[in-house]
Amino acid sequence: MKLILFIFLVSTSSFASISFKDNTIADIVERVGPCVVNIVAKSRGLNQINPYDRGIYELFFGKPNNIVPKTQGEGSGFIYSSSGLILTNQHVIQDADILEVTLFDGRKYQARYVGGEPKKDIAIIKIDDKKFSGTFPKDLVCDFGDSTKLRVGEWAIAIGSPFSLDRTVTVGIISAKGRSLSISDDVSYDNLIQTDASINPGNSGGPLLNVHGKVIGINTAINALGQGLSFAIPIDLVKRITSDIEAFGRVRQSLLGVALEPLTDKHVKKYGLSSNRGVMIAKVFDKTPAKKYGLKPKDVILNINGTPIENLAILKEKLQEIPVGEIAKITLFRNFKKRFLPVRLEEYSEDAFVIDKKQDFNARTLTSNDKIQLRLDPSLQGVLVLQRSRELGLYRGDIIIQMNKEKISSLSKLKLELSHLRKGEPFLLILIREGLLTYIESIK
Repeated sequence: MKLILFIFLVSTSSFASISFKDNTIADIVERVGPCVVNIVAKSRGLNQINPYDRGIYELFFGKPNNIVPKTQGEGSGFIYSSSGLILTNQHVIQDADILEVTLFDGRKYQARYVGGEPKKDIAIIKIDDKKFSGTFPKDLVCDFGDSTKLRVGEWAIAIGSPFSLDRTVTVGIISAKGRSLSISDDVSYDNLIQTDASINPGNSGGPLLNVHGKVIGINTAINALGQGLSFAIPIDLVKRITSDIEAFGRVRQSLLGVALEPLTDKHVKKYGLSSNRGVMIAKVFDKTPAKKYGLKPKDVILNINGTPIENLAILKEKLQEIPVGEIAKITLFRNFKKRFLPVRLEEYSEDAFVIDKKQDFNARTLTSNDKIQLRLDPSLQGVLVLQRSRELGLYRGDIIIQMNKEKISSLSKLKLELSHLRKGEPFLLILIREGLLTYIESIK
């Protein structure tokens, strides 16, 4: 009994030495808390209220009271640039026409969407209000940390506005790294940080901090089936996306150029591996960085830029943390030996994976960012034409959604359908041009 009591006292004392005695947590919150904002996203869409419940609303506003502005949602965010740029989750501001940002001192500003990566649930908004002077002082701007250096067991601090409770602080540890989480059939996340710091609705978009007060992730999701299971997007991926948005106005996907397969127990025995942690290259595509820099089939990728690559999901996400044009330092296993191979990544292009290139035109699969910028239905699938093609009768900005009777969901699908045509054979393209549905007839 004495032994058990002794262990409990040591544990409590250890926690107190970090958060109570030295007030480390309080100091961090006092310093970083003002960087955190509350975001209310509103839509000009309409809510339907009981049409028979009329009265004072209609009397004063001259409208039936079944028509009222609809509040889309509420969440958190944090200022990361003195120019008024704010990071949050895409789902916090999705489909909103009006964004209202409230600062720690109660000041309210209107904001607008700048860009982001919807598939990663990352959004950037910017203060766009006549009341804003144009510059925030440094003490209102968060500092980024380094999520690649996180260790399981480190302290983590979450700040946000759960259930509209402004600037709520919760504390926990980094429970795991590289977690995958499926939200629905269409939405899933990979390489997330798992923490037991309590995160609730309204925390979404807020910062996850380390003990130095630097942002190591964006709080994004909870597991509704369990307690103490919260997740955050690693800040290194966020840094990459914000850098691309600011420099290019879009997110550029990094390309390695390989097809991969998970390691099995048979692979471990056959190739003399110590464990099944890693991914094996099944194929190397021509005219890609992987081919240029010497990667080969049967190579096993173990580590990239210091991050252990334990599965396919972590590799995919890690590559997207490395900007186009920068070096991926790859540690691999080949012929029973570890090797080091630097590979300079290029921008992703579907052409790198398409064999048939007889029909030459510049286009890409319609992205989530394209849909937002062009105000298209989020569920729309198609191909966005990037440059005029006289041969096909296409103009820049055309969106191809169907060829003959086949729906066109991607550039690969379009090129596949074109490859089935004989020379001189006519075909019909259905597309959206300048917001209108139209069609063109062409000949291969």
